[in-house]
Amino acid sequence: MDEFSNLLEQIEDTLDDADLISEDMQKCLDSLKKIKSDLEEKIEVSERNAKNLEKEMDEFSNRLDSIQDRLDDADLISEDMQKCLDSLKKIKSDLEEKIEVSERNAKNLEKEKVKVAKSLEAEKEKGLVQKQALGFVKEILTSPLVSDESTVKLYQAIDNIVAFIKEDVQETLKESGQLRDLSDAERQTLFSTDLVAWAITKKKKWIDGKTTIALLGEFSAGKTSILNCILSKSDSSAPQLPVEIRPTTAIPTYISGGLINGYQFVTPNNELKELSEKTFKRVSKDILAQVEGVSSLIQYFVMTCKNSNLNKLSILDTPGFSSTDKEDAERSISVINECDALFWVVNISAGDLNESSLAILRKMAVQNKPLYIILNQIDLKSPRERKQTERQIKRTLTNNGIKYEGILQFSKNLKETLTPLMGTILSIKHDDGRETYLDKIVNLLQKAIDKAKEARLIAEKEKNGIRRSYDRVKRELRDEIDNILEGCLKIRNLPKFNKRSFSADDFRLTQEEHSDFVRNLGGVCVSCDQVKAKFEELGQLGGKMATASDAYHVVVSRVNQLERCMESLETKEKELNRLSSSPSTKTRVKKASSMESAPLRSTSRRGASATDEDLSPEEIEDIESFHGCTEVEREKPVFKSNVVFFHRLFESGKWPK
Repeated sequence: MDEFSNLLEQIEDTLDDADLISEDMQKCLDSLKKIKSDLEEKIEVSERNAKNLEKEMDEFSNRLDSIQDRLDDADLISEDMQKCLDSLKKIKSDLEEKIEVSERNAKNLEKEKVKVAKSLEAEKEKGLVQKQALGFVKEILTSPLVSDESTVKLYQAIDNIVAFIKEDVQETLKESGQLRDLSDAERQTLFSTDLVAWAITKKKKWIDGKTTIALLGEFSAGKTSILNCILSKSDSSAPQLPVEIRPTTAIPTYISGGLINGYQFVTPNNELKELSEKTFKRVSKDILAQVEGVSSLIQYFVMTCKNSNLNKLSILDTPGFSSTDKEDAERSISVINECDALFWVVNISAGDLNESSLAILRKMAVQNKPLYIILNQIDLKSPRERKQTERQIKRTLTNNGIKYEGILQFSKNLKETLTPLMGTILSIKHDDGRETYLDKIVNLLQKAIDKAKEARLIAEKEKNGIRRSYDRVKRELRDEIDNILEGCLKIRNLPKFNKRSFSADDFRLTQEEHSDFVRNLGGVCVSCDQVKAKFEELGQLGGKMATASDAYHVVVSRVNQLERCMESLETKEKELNRLSSSPSTKTRVKKASSMESAPLRSTSRRGASATDEDLSPEEIEDIESFHGCTEVEREKPVFKSNVVFFHRLFESGKWPK
């Protein structure tokens, strides 16, 4: 009873320290105290009765023996005395029976005491587990985000790229027409779904640029033991994962290389938070079961350690699958999509894959991940039994249509089996599908740049063609004006001044001179018509040249915008690569463009016409002068026949000589 009391006191102390006495547990404790009190009282009464009965029994036995001796000596046993003797014997028998019942009751009470003691011990353990569970929940809920400077800068660089692509790059590509062939769904996938997936992967330093494998299998198949062998292969002091006979790996855990040993966890919304080593190592299914829903706060754990075997490798340790725990299966299957290969561990003593394992393997087959089977603990079987088991598993996989790459044999007690396992793991190629997202964006930008440069070349050719036509018409206009001036000079020199004494002075022409005068005047009129036509043509070409110049500058601006966008993205990517610890970080070789870069020109506007910097001030004035004339003014006779107007126009310098 003293031991019972001590145990009860220990439970009370534990619960007081843990501050976890709930209403139900208090009722349970009060009930146990009452049982203890009743048991103590019953045992005390039983012991007291037993002592009294034993004392009476001894007295009756002594008296009976004395009487029996006297009767035997005197040989005087009468009938009355015989009755008295029988009565005494009956009393003795009754006392013996009572003593037997009392002893039996005492044994039952002792058994009940042991049972209650075990119940108290279970409550004590439950209280300790609840204390650990509440401590675990408290740390999970209050865990800070990873705040080391390198990680913060890395996350910021990734977020900057995401914002830049979602806003600037998408808008620039949209304006360039590069997204015209994409449907709304494809555009949503490119600038939302794929972008978010890339950002999430880049933030996971433990898998970014690394080959990632997953260890899976039934409970007690030996996954964690294999992982510990890999960790200690080149470093016996490397941290180990806990290995117990109970299922403790309750949440998937990534083990990756790092500069220091550290423990973190990822929330369902992909936030990375700090975790203490003590909390990480005490997590078990029992702990998580105490608080319903706490496991939903954790997507998986991340354990980093300084280990040369993990420089380019990340390993995912998963909970042991069982036919009764569907949550573990769903949680692990949702995580393995980030892995490059799957390793299903089978205890060779099982002899074959059971139906629950096959059901999970069929689910995982849809992800098209390379699958390897590891026969573990082969030292428990003979070489002949190993081959038989391997052949049986091959038949089972084939019959169920499950593709696999190979079957490996392993035992932690046979060190030589680790080498081929590591060789297979290191031969697995890393799938960088998500990591090449930026390459897709860069390729889109480069295509848009090439297309814009081609359009710029076409616009420049069109602008230059119009410019050449403009210059040609300008030369022809100058020639026509020269013809007019020349014809006017000839006309002016033909009449001969005749001074008269008795009449008004006049000019006289010979018949031949008159013919020349008429011919030259006709030529001047024709040239005037040509000048008008050339002016009109020059005006049209001026408008076309302004339009072509505008179009050219739009294309040039588009090229510049695309190139600035590309340059900004490459700068941000270089910064990301500098901050990233990924060993596969590479510098992208910029695609050479087939288009030569044309000289950039700024846009200048005067009045309603846009002009190019390569236009001279005189040419600008040409266009403005012509466009300043109304249609009526262009039809006035002066436009057609007034040679002085053209001469003055020419001499004023408005047209280049």
